[in-house]
Amino acid sequence: MKLLHTADLHLHKDKPDRLEILGWIIETGNAQNVEQIIIAGDLFDSDADASSLRPEVRDLFAATSASILIIPGNHDAHSYGRDYDYGAHVTQVTENPYRIIQDHGLCIAAIPFQEKPFSECLENLPEDIDVLIAHGTLYDPSFIFSVIDDIETKYMPIFPKNLEDRARYVALGHLHSRFTTLNYAGTHVVYPGSPISLDTKCTTPRACALVDINEHEIAIQRLAVDPAPYWEQKDFFVFPGNEDTILEGIRQFLKTADPQRIQPYIIVCGYSGKGDKDYRRTLDTITTHFRPMFRDFVLEQHIESWTNLIQHRMVQRFIQKTEHLEEPLRMKLYSITFPILSKVLR
Repeated sequence: MKLLHTADLHLHKDKPDRLEILGWIIETGNAQNVEQIIIAGDLFDSDADASSLRPEVRDLFAATSASILIIPGNHDAHSYGRDYDYGAHVTQVTENPYRIIQDHGLCIAAIPFQEKPFSECLENLPEDIDVLIAHGTLYDPSFIFSVIDDIETKYMPIFPKNLEDRARYVALGHLHSRFTTLNYAGTHVVYPGSPISLDTKCTTPRACALVDINEHEIAIQRLAVDPAPYWEQKDFFVFPGNEDTILEGIRQFLKTADPQRIQPYIIVCGYSGKGDKDYRRTLDTITTHFRPMFRDFVLEQHIESWTNLIQHRMVQRFIQKTEHLEEPLRMKLYSITFPILSKVLR
């Protein structure tokens, strides 16, 4: 059986580009001859958006012969049920704590979002599950702390021990930032990430999971969502003497970035010897010039005046001691040290 696993489209009535990505997923599923499309929660940004967009989504779903399996997420927990029509070949899982589905000789356990720990949803779950679907927060220290700002951590907490030997493939939703694969005692676990860039934490190309699974084997492929742009973060540290170099570096990045693929996320921090007000004004001018060229654009400024800090003897000595260092290393050292010194020496 060939599956396409996605999640977290957060369809919104005022963001038509998200519907376009759903259409691309359906078309790609057809081209890949998938037999089932799994949407692991938060198809809609809210229940109100589901009410507005249901007819359009139903039309998109009608364009595939694949079966479509949807579980509710925390954003669209009340968007499914007998009263809602998504098409004849769409399965909406609303039964708590789970529903068992037999399809193409595989046993699928689908767990809709619930206001309780994931472990409680697993009670009495049958053995020999091939595919398990859920929407929640997986607390694995190998990666969770790098994406913790992306999520509301109270929702459906999942721990690695909950997944060990629980299924052959676990299709998760809820983490937006990136495509993540993990393995617990032979259980393959995948967060596909949102196929669109929902926020500035989405700094890698967008993707879905293409899964080929039968009784004996499983193959997982990261499938790039080509039409979806993603954020590219660039950090710049300003220091007296390199102000103009930084401005030119920002302009060069924006001139060469592909506006069809990249959404620039620029963070400028540091200290200006030319006066922080004038420097901010120049950055505002750059923002005004380049913003229309991209689908989305963010330039954050955290610029302080250098005057007060440089008057301190400790700072002057620190600069003297580090002047011999190569420029990239020196700027990196300053970017770490000066914010601390600024707070300590106030």
